[in-house]
Amino acid sequence: MKIPKSVTILGRRFTVQKVGEKWFQSKELGNACGALNFSSRSIMIKDTLSKEDSLITFLHECHHAMDFICGFSQVVSGDRFEIEAESRANGFYDVFKAIK
Repeated sequence: MKIPKSVTILGRRFTVQKVGEKWFQSKELGNACGALNFSSRSIMIKDTLSKEDSLITFLHECHHAMDFICGFSQVVSGDRFEIEAESRANGFYDVFKAIK
């Protein structure tokens, strides 16, 4: 599976960019591997990740986008919000890997 330059999620188009460590530091995102900016409809992925970690991070951020669009982010936050996105991203990664 290859990470696209843009992706449509529930009818909304998001750009996808690989960015350096300095970008994450400038946004005070700590050890994050990816980020979603819902207002600008963009997904950023750290450019130093392995192919597998990049794909999982991409799926993780796509799940966050779906959560925002569907309103899930309004009722769930914090650790649970991250745990659900991470578990779904890893689960879908395994499914996609199996259907190569």
